Amino acid sequence: MPTQSEASKQLKAQLDGNGLGFFLDNIRTLAIVLDPQGAVIGWNAAFEVLRNACQGASSLPEFLSAGARPEFMGSLRDVMESGTPARVQLELAAPAGRSRYDCFLVARPNDRLLFIGEPVASDGQGDSHLRALVEELERLKVELSETKQALDAKKQELQAVLVQADEVSHTDALTFLPNRRSIIASLQHEVNRSERYGFPLSISMIDIDNFKEINDTRGHTIGDQVIRFIASEMRDRIRQPDEIGRYGGDEFLVVLPNTTENAAGEQANRLCKQILATPVQAGKEPVRVTVSIGIAQYRPKEDDWHTLLERADKALYQAKHNGRGRWALVKG
Repeated sequence: MPTQSEASKQLKAQLDGNGLGFFLDNIRTLAIVLDPQGAVIGWNAAFEVLRNACQGASSLPEFLSAGARPEFMGSLRDVMESGTPARVQLELAAPAGRSRYDCFLVARPNDRLLFIGEPVASDGQGDSHLRALVEELERLKVELSETKQALDAKKQELQAVLVQADEVSHTDALTFLPNRRSIIASLQHEVNRSERYGFPLSISMIDIDNFKEINDTRGHTIGDQVIRFIASEMRDRIRQPDEIGRYGGDEFLVVLPNTTENAAGEQANRLCKQILATPVQAGKEPVRVTVSIGIAQYRPKEDDWHTLLERADKALYQAKHNGRGRWALVKG
C-alpha cells in the first residue's frame, strides 16, 4: 500500500478541484479512494486510525465485518457500472471494537471510486457502554436477590428468636408450664369472658403438701423433681380447654372455663387420688406426695379476678386444715 504522504496526494488530486482536500483530511469522516476491486489507494487521517487497528489490511472489504462485505461489493459494482452514487450503512473495524458508518460511494474518473464514511454508532463506545450497563444491572440484580435472601433468612431467625423470647417470658423454667404472669393473664381473660357472656368459670389453687419437709429431708434437687413430676401429672390429666400454670413455689393454678364448682370439685377429687396413688421416682427411694386443692367459682357482678383468687386461697387453707390430700370449696 502507498505511504500516508502518497495517499494524501492521491486524495487531494481527486478532490482539490472542488476545494475539499484540506477539509476531508482534518475531520473524523472517512475519505478513501478505491480501485474497482476495492483496494485502498488513498485516504485521509481519519482512515489512518482504522489502518493502525487492522495491520496488514490493504482493501476496504478487509476492514468490514463479514456480514457487511457482500453488501459493500455489490454497491461498489453498481456504482462503477452505472455511475450513480450509492448510500449504505457498513460496520468497519475501530480501535475499541467495531463502528457503524453511514457511507457514500461515488464514481470518479480513471476507474476510481470515492468512499465517504460518517460514524453513526460505535460498538467499542456506545454498544460496549450499553453492555457494561446491562452487565452492571445484572450484577446488581444478583446482589439484590442475594441481599433479599439474606434479609429473609435474618427475618426468619429474628422471628424465631422473638417467638422463643416470648415463650421464655411466659414459661416457667422448671416445669415448662405457663408462669405466674401467663396464668394470671389467662385468668383475667376468662373472667372478662364470663362477665360478658355469663359462662360459668371456676379455678383450682393446688399446693403440694409438706413440701418444705421434702426439701429439708431429701434436698432441693429431689424437691425440684417432685415439682416437675406433679406439674407433668396435672398437665396430662386436666381437660381442654382448662389451663394450668405454676403460681409460685409449690403452688399451681388451674383455670377452668365453662365449668361449675361441682365439675371443678370432681376434677380436684380425681387429681388428689391419682397423685396419691403415684409415687414420685426421685433419688434412691420413691417419694409419696399428696396435694391440697382449693376451689372457687366466679360470681358475675360480685367478683373480680383478685377476689376469685382470694376465695380459692381460702379454700386451699381449708383443705389443708381438714387434713391435706383433699379439696375444699369456698362459696362466699
